[in-house]
Amino acid sequence: MLLTIHFGWLGYLALALLFAGLAFVFAKISLQGLSAPQAVLISGVTFLVLKFTTLDFKGFWNSASHISSYNWLLIILYGALLAAAWITFYLGLQMTACVAVAPFALWVPAISFVISWILKRGMPEIPRLVMWSVFTLGIFLMGFGREHKNKTWWMFTIISPILYAVLLVAMKRYPVAGRHAIIHCAILLVMCIVSLMASFLLKHGDLKKVTVYHVLFAVLSAICLYYAPICLGMAKTAEYGKPVQFVYGLWILVTIIGSRLFHREKLTVVAWVGLGFMIAATAYRIFLL
Repeated sequence: MLLTIHFGWLGYLALALLFAGLAFVFAKISLQGLSAPQAVLISGVTFLVLKFTTLDFKGFWNSASHISSYNWLLIILYGALLAAAWITFYLGLQMTACVAVAPFALWVPAISFVISWILKRGMPEIPRLVMWSVFTLGIFLMGFGREHKNKTWWMFTIISPILYAVLLVAMKRYPVAGRHAIIHCAILLVMCIVSLMASFLLKHGDLKKVTVYHVLFAVLSAICLYYAPICLGMAKTAEYGKPVQFVYGLWILVTIIGSRLFHREKLTVVAWVGLGFMIAATAYRIFLL
């Protein structure tokens, strides 16, 4: 396993950047033969397998049997939201360029900020409000700063981070009692079941075109998504916490390079301006706020 490999903080930061940057590049490759729910299903199963490398399978079912009915209702709700968020995001990836869709994954904290602001019913700090506004503007310039063959791509791409932000806020405000790993696995299990059900509804082309190649890249995408935050956590052991977070925040640059190599996608001038806004806002948030 990766966790048994010993790197310095710089090595883990490089791995975190690489994993985070290539996750959606690999996901788009898998979507050339899989439907969005199928890709999410494979990713969810991969996540569960990786989780169970550090979690006792028998212990999981013993713990799950003691979860109350109310908490199971929350778990089912959270799992369904998680599945909907990922399926809609993958639908966006399926419809248009990776470099246009991937930045919207960074929109989640901005939406979480807005939701928290609404719930608190108080005026947020002006500098923080301006920062998130500039950051959001950068994301939209990257997303809409090019011609899209499918005119409805934005509907799914925008819905996904909204659903995911709602999920994060809901889990924070109404946490499900129990061990974190057990609950997380239960939510992933529900996500897999929902994705499996959705895969029968949202079919994509001729299933005979699905190859081991597509499944492999769906698995690679899930591995990247799983290990990126783990490697970041190890990189944060450095004395340079803020620079590490800033560099990791630039994983979108790796996505741009990967999309150029694998998908031959380019950024327009408008998209480069949007990227500049995102980098400036990220630097301001980490170093000045």
